[in-house]
Amino acid sequence: MPAKEPLFIDFLLVGGGLASATAAETLRAAGAEGSIAILCAENTLPYYRPPLSKEFLVKGPDQTKILIHDDSFYQDRDIEIHLGSRVHRVDVDSRTIETDGGDHFSFGKLLIATGASVHRLSVPGADLEGIHYLRTVDDALALYQAIAHAQRAIVIGASFLGMEIAASLVTRGVATTLRVA
Repeated sequence: MPAKEPLFIDFLLVGGGLASATAAETLRAAGAEGSIAILCAENTLPYYRPPLSKEFLVKGPDQTKILIHDDSFYQDRDIEIHLGSRVHRVDVDSRTIETDGGDHFSFGKLLIATGASVHRLSVPGADLEGIHYLRTVDDALALYQAIAHAQRAIVIGASFLGMEIAASLVTRGVATTLRVA
């Protein structure tokens, strides 16, 4: 069976965050013609990450606005959103991208705006239940739900994010220790 022809996208934006959403919005506002698509590894429209460590953990998902734009914003501007599309391979020579799901795209212009990844602990016990990381909406939801049953917590790392998470835990009534890594 022959390989399926890649879908051509004039402006292909990889990453489901503020950079891709802003780039798509700016392209259309500047009069860019042609197709625009955003590949989001997560199953959530592009969203703001900063509220995840503050409002989201304190007020919960139903009380926190994280989406940069709703679905109609993208539809009205003819911007395709491909949720659950984690890029597996980029071939700059052939100007193609393959996702983990087997979708293939070719592109005119490419923006890679995937952000950073979480540094996971590599110590004995790092895979025990009750250890959480915060990077995605799913991570924030799991942590929000776990806080409801927690009496004590340790936050490892006194970065800006670590401090915000510790403050959110304290606000929710959890006795919290902040440990400098």
